[in-house]
Amino acid sequence: MQISLKDVLIELSRRHFWEFCKALEPDFYKESRPHLKKLCETLELFYTGKLLKQDNTPYTKLMVRLPPQHGKSRTLVNFTKWVLGKNNRERIITGSYGDSPASDFSRYTRDGINEEANTPDQIVFSDIFPETKIKQGNASVQKWALEGQHFNYLGVGYGGGVTGKGATLRIIDD
Repeated sequence: MQISLKDVLIELSRRHFWEFCKALEPDFYKESRPHLKKLCETLELFYTGKLLKQDNTPYTKLMVRLPPQHGKSRTLVNFTKWVLGKNNRERIITGSYGDSPASDFSRYTRDGINEEANTPDQIVFSDIFPETKIKQGNASVQKWALEGQHFNYLGVGYGGGVTGKGATLRIIDD
């Protein structure tokens, strides 16, 4: 059996967040943008518990500071997709200054999981994580779940309610 380049890229994307981003959006995530590579590598280390403090304990909180229009939100959307692909039991809450950005963040994540390829060589989320699918009938813009789960994602604006919705990953974006 011959392994194609696409198969190799898909396997690398399952393992490493930077490769995931490059596979889904090769025109944006380029080696010539080292700040994006560093951000992706840092997020992966944080998620896997390998981003360590000086006392060798893992960080439990991470703050990302980059100038506007440098790919923070876009990368965090991809990060939430990658995390849910790796573990469909994760529960993610994203908060933003308003309902519109919170809805956008949620929609981009949900729609990215549902994306279908336009060409045979395009890699989409379902190529990388074929078992992870949005639960039908439970895919509103701000709150939705994956198949087999009750709740996976909630996007809220400032003042929005999260009471009773525990999260394994919380993201606050401007």
